[in-house]
Amino acid sequence: MKVDKERVEKYLGEIAAEAFDIKKVLEKSNAEILKDQHVLKSLKYSTIVIAEAVASTLQHFLAKKHNCNPIAFCLNPWHLDPLNPLSWRQRRI
Repeated sequence: MKVDKERVEKYLGEIAAEAFDIKKVLEKSNAEILKDQHVLKSLKYSTIVIAEAVASTLQHFLAKKHNCNPIAFCLNPWHLDPLNPLSWRQRRI
């Protein structure tokens, strides 16, 4: 399957926007940043948004590469039978 270019561009746009916001905040002195609790919370939020966008991008690539639902792939990455312990043992060998 093909990668959805618009979706990836959306994620990359979110990453760029949040990175720009973080860079702008970090232009302030450390004392100014530490003084305002809301600034610290906004930095944490921006970091979380970036992490989620990166994870979404990687999930999309994984889903397209393996032609499957990424959540199902993460739950059982080798497509093994979770009720059959022999399938897990055989995979490790």
